[in-house]
Amino acid sequence: YATKNTLETFYRGGPIAIQHQQNHRRKGGVVFLACANGDEVTLVDATTGGVRSRTDGDTEPITALCFSADGKKVFAASRS
Repeated sequence: YATKNTLETFYRGGPIAIQHQQNHRRKGGVVFLACANGDEVTLVDATTGGVRSRTDGDTEPITALCFSADGKKVFAASRS
């Protein structure tokens, strides 16, 4: 079977974080969005609109997101 692009919801409101990374494969680099959706974090490649990963939470809504200084990690905070 051939892989097809699909549309999927990656943001339903809540905190977001934005990270720009230089990439030798793409002129201008890559922009990543980390979006909180309840207790889940979705990492999106804003250049392509593709969802790169999803991370399940611990049932408490996420209240804050940020990227590490080197852009390799996403930190999420909740009330738990």
